[in-house]
Amino acid sequence: MPTIEETADKLVSEGLSAILEPHGFVLRKKRGFKRKIEKCEQELNVQLRQIRGQDAGYVQVCPGFRYEALEVLVADLSGEKLRKGWPSAAANIGNLKPQREFLEWPLTNTTDIFALSNLICSCIREYAFPFWDEFSTINGLVKGYESEDSRLTLAGNSYRWRMSAAYCLQGNHGAAVNVLERWEKGRPSQAIIEQAIRKISNLT
Repeated sequence: MPTIEETADKLVSEGLSAILEPHGFVLRKKRGFKRKIEKCEQELNVQLRQIRGQDAGYVQVCPGFRYEALEVLVADLSGEKLRKGWPSAAANIGNLKPQREFLEWPLTNTTDIFALSNLICSCIREYAFPFWDEFSTINGLVKGYESEDSRLTLAGNSYRWRMSAAYCLQGNHGAAVNVLERWEKGRPSQAIIEQAIRKISNLT
């Protein structure tokens, strides 16, 4: 009888791979897929939450993406250390639905992994692929920030650093400064904001 860990691995390698690999995703690490669309690195990670004392648990899938240049600029503007590999946006797939909810699926070592993978893949098609497609360019990302798309603002008000950085990558430095000047809720100190604005001015 396989362990719950082995069952989760099989779900990923034999089940979810069937939908993701034809679209260019590669299983790069344990239960994690990635593909590169121009400057956007897209990913889907599968996480297992094991029930203590039982060979059973729950799985969730988390789509995300990262723009390296964006994250480098965010770290510079905010004065924080660059977090290697940290996504520009990521979420439990249920939070990508119009009516946000946390989604996970029960898993045991007797689960029919192909039936379960079909269920999960239907969610990936409906919610993850539109998420990846809409934000696969900086222009698309800016539009999402401008509309305060909930899929991009899940982490709270700090998304404004990325919005400002995205404007900079477009060459729209005035809009980048405007974002920081008009930041209200969760606003960093005035000294941090002023320092970031000076850095933006040096980019022009």
